[in-house]
Amino acid sequence: MRVSSSSLTSSFIWAWAEPEQNSMKPKVQSSLRQYSFHALKDRSSPRDVPDLSNDLAFLLHMADEYDPLLARRLSVFLSPVSETRLLEENLDRRWGVEKLHSMTTVDAEGRSRLHLVALPRLPPAVFSLSQLHVLKLELITDAKFTAQVADMTSLRELHLYHCTAAVDAGALGVLREHLEALHLTFTQAAEIPGWVYSLRGLHELHLSGRLGYEGGLGRGWALGSLRQLCHLRVLVIRGMLQRVPGELCEVAGSLVRLEIHNEGSRLLVLTGLRRMAGLTELQLQGCQLERLPSALLALTSLRTLDLQHNNLRTLEELLSLVHLRRLSCLRLAHNRVLALPASVGVLRGLELLDLANNQLQNLPPALFTLHRLRRLLLAGNLLEELPVEVQALQLLTELDLSGNRLEKLPPELFSSCLELRILNVAQNSLGSFPLGVGALRQLVRLDLRSNSLEELPAELGYCSGLRGGGLLVEDWLLHSLPHHVKDFLTHPCSPSRPESDTFPYFSTTQWSFSSALESQI
Repeated sequence: MRVSSSSLTSSFIWAWAEPEQNSMKPKVQSSLRQYSFHALKDRSSPRDVPDLSNDLAFLLHMADEYDPLLARRLSVFLSPVSETRLLEENLDRRWGVEKLHSMTTVDAEGRSRLHLVALPRLPPAVFSLSQLHVLKLELITDAKFTAQVADMTSLRELHLYHCTAAVDAGALGVLREHLEALHLTFTQAAEIPGWVYSLRGLHELHLSGRLGYEGGLGRGWALGSLRQLCHLRVLVIRGMLQRVPGELCEVAGSLVRLEIHNEGSRLLVLTGLRRMAGLTELQLQGCQLERLPSALLALTSLRTLDLQHNNLRTLEELLSLVHLRRLSCLRLAHNRVLALPASVGVLRGLELLDLANNQLQNLPPALFTLHRLRRLLLAGNLLEELPVEVQALQLLTELDLSGNRLEKLPPELFSSCLELRILNVAQNSLGSFPLGVGALRQLVRLDLRSNSLEELPAELGYCSGLRGGGLLVEDWLLHSLPHHVKDFLTHPCSPSRPESDTFPYFSTTQWSFSSALESQI
């Protein structure tokens, strides 16, 4: 607790207002209880009772009258220096090595992680965690990294969420050599520590906060030079940019993935992308884009293009992407696309096409000339029919048609797309499910919920991969299946009886049903 000089002065005046009290020095050794709150409240109104700081100041003065050395010791004890030392000792005692070890978790990749929140400073015991891979610090007012960070030999990833992080010279040398990924969350770009730009060994940099200026288009970047980040391969920006910063060309030679999540702010100028020909993955989400950027033509190494959550209404510029011969993944979900042009057929190398949550009413025949497609995601559109040309997509492993207006499925889907593993037709208007689904021996997930089905085909029993929860359908509809098929699909696989990759396992009592079903087919 700190005591101001003004509080001391006012307390002294209050304490020694009566002249006769100036001669009380010999009586100070007697009880001071007469000056306590309990004694005063009986003789005066609540307004006359001093607050805690004034009462403490009075006690300091009385102690000084009794023994100046005692008062000096007490004053030192209450000083900011002592307060800091007490906080440090308390932090060391409460956040020791054992407690930090107990808070450490292991992620899916086998990396040990530690997350610390709302501490006054960084516990010194953190630096003894030599096996820690990921350190997350959130709302820590004084996170200081000293040369002891050299003992954290496994540390490769650091997260700073609204933390004031200071790094001394010894620690900076260690972080330069070992730190590979850095995640920074801030309010203004001025809060980004300067030492960040000197981490020459950094591979990934994630920035989340306001990076744009209010002062117009010409000043849309508030960071310093990225020139020293010569090994940076991944840059993720979550802010409100008005333009793709020209400074990114300083790391264009090493950068392979760029993500800009603009939180709904319009990204007006994208010419800076032209200099980043080495990019293999580009994400521009929430940028209010209305057309495909022309700057994409220069990104001839691009493999993944993600333009989700924008305002794209037309895809007429798809023809210009013919130069992107390595493009294999195109994500255009959550836009306002009304029609898919025939020019989509020029994207011969596509393996994934995501057009979910748009306003498509039909699919052009050219779509089904993309014979390399493995995943076709069309959920949340206005499709009323799936063309029979879908049979040409014989490598298809996932087809998502949920949330459309389909009333039937073409039988050709089951006779030709034999590699299908995931089929989602939930939330449509299917009145019946065509025969032939038993041919999909690779199927592991089939979602038929929220349709107008009255029964299910018994040949679902041939889809052994659906066993144990792979079939998603209403319970009452499941009872429309023959008893043996229903039991086979709903019961988990027996670990002692592995299933064949070509035909489902049936018990002895089920073979009669299987043979009868096969003869009917």
